[in-house]
Amino acid sequence: MAELLSISKFDSPPHNSSPQWAVRTLVPPSGNSKDDATVLWTSSPKSNSYDMGMAERAAGMTNSPLKEIELRRPPITVQWRNISLTSSGGKPILKGVSGVVCTGELTAIMGPSGAGKSTLLNVLSGFTRQKVAGEILVNGEDRDMRIFRKLSCYIMQDDHLLPHLTVRESIYLAACLKIPSTVSKADKKKAVDECMLSLGLMERQHNKASQLSGGQRKRLCIAQELVSNPPLIFLDEPTSGLDSSSCLQCIQLLKSLADEGRTVICTIHQPSARVFEIFDKLYMLAEGQCIYRGSTKDLIPFLAQQGLACPQYHNPTDFATEVATGEHGDYIKKLKKAVDALGDLDDSSVMEEASLESKTEPGLQASTLCLLQDKVERKTSLFKMASLESSYGGYSTSNWNQFTVLTYRSLICTIREP
Repeated sequence: MAELLSISKFDSPPHNSSPQWAVRTLVPPSGNSKDDATVLWTSSPKSNSYDMGMAERAAGMTNSPLKEIELRRPPITVQWRNISLTSSGGKPILKGVSGVVCTGELTAIMGPSGAGKSTLLNVLSGFTRQKVAGEILVNGEDRDMRIFRKLSCYIMQDDHLLPHLTVRESIYLAACLKIPSTVSKADKKKAVDECMLSLGLMERQHNKASQLSGGQRKRLCIAQELVSNPPLIFLDEPTSGLDSSSCLQCIQLLKSLADEGRTVICTIHQPSARVFEIFDKLYMLAEGQCIYRGSTKDLIPFLAQQGLACPQYHNPTDFATEVATGEHGDYIKKLKKAVDALGDLDDSSVMEEASLESKTEPGLQASTLCLLQDKVERKTSLFKMASLESSYGGYSTSNWNQFTVLTYRSLICTIREP
């Protein structure tokens, strides 16, 4: 009989700064197959409730218990307005870019080399804060970095893994640092099992990080952050160095994480057409300016309306990159103007404009309706930053626990050093 482990996180009273946790075991009704049980606890992609846990990914693993970490994960929407950044030499890197990413969506930041993709990601994640002009809002409020750091995780392009630790050890030690010490050791191990099942790392659990392939190393990096179930995930070039098959699997994994209610933002450089269609939204940069933001399906109609027809059977991302580099002429200013014009519309004018364009300009209709959808989603019920203070305001574990875990980790690496 399959078993479901649930670790739920509840808001603490105002006087208590640390989150409260409860652990319970749920048993599905008898007679359900493993596949049926898998569907039973799959969360709704667009749900705003706090009970959206990781869905089981244990297909093919017979006689394996079905475990799900059910953490209270608030929906997060990040909006930025007129973000500008200048280098120390006075060169502008970002030039007044604006946009929004919503919960339950996988968003790609694209552009040619030097367009400012990684810089924008660093600004949104809080890694870069100096010399940044503009406004960044989280759920409609000014970003509080103390809480924002607890809500988000950043997975870098380069894999910074300890080569002498096994897959299980790497994830478990991350769990000891991220999950409160009030949760038992056995429950943390079960959470690690669920994480490895979800990311397809169970068969490699006893392999050292140095023995993993590029795709497996990337999944291990994601697993170390995912064990605490963050609602907001930033990734810098997650497909860098991967072959086409591993690249597809990586983006499919990110899409499944977004479908479970997370906000996932990543930079990517010219993905294949098959990979590109997995993304929900695209934010296209050129020379530090936004030349498109909206649904990936509306990219080609938008460009066509601006006089840029994508050739048949041509990869949309290749064509968009060619446009951004000026291979089809100087269209950057025109595209930026079209994007800024949509962004300056208020809600009522967007409704009127969408109705008018449905009869006149189908190319712009898609982009306008996409903007309208973003604005509507921003007005949905979102958790205010103040309400997250009790759950995310403090540290998950004590300083002493962090010291012992890190000392133990250093000791293992020292002993195994050849």
